[in-house]
Amino acid sequence: MSPHSDWVLCNARNHIIDTFEAARAARYATYLQYVQTFPYYSLYVYHSGRPPIPPNQLQFLKEQIWNADENLRLGVDMDWKNACLLYPETLDHYFRLVEVVFPKEGLEVLRLDGVGGGGGKRRGRRDSGVGERKRRG
Repeated sequence: MSPHSDWVLCNARNHIIDTFEAARAARYATYLQYVQTFPYYSLYVYHSGRPPIPPNQLQFLKEQIWNADENLRLGVDMDWKNACLLYPETLDHYFRLVEVVFPKEGLEVLRLDGVGGGGGKRRGRRDSGVGERKRRG
């Protein structure tokens, strides 16, 4: 792999991860604002999930928290999927930033002895011997 493609892949990957992290952070901030509106939530947090409230209210609060957690998880999964869908477009962007410079025609660097037309040594064909064994019997 060339240094240019390493640079492109690294930058594209970092961009996708940064995009996902920003979306996840925004989603988590929204989640925190939402769960803090639940009745008794601050009491629930203060008492590490065992607030001194009636059992039916505690059960309802736990269900609300579970639903909010599930929505957060699904939203984060969707954010990751959306970020990954941007990867081809992001790769195109970074590959367009790479400049490729070709040497001028006729330079010695471009001449490759032994390839194509007649110059240089010819190498014998490499054979695994499988064909030879089949012919023998």
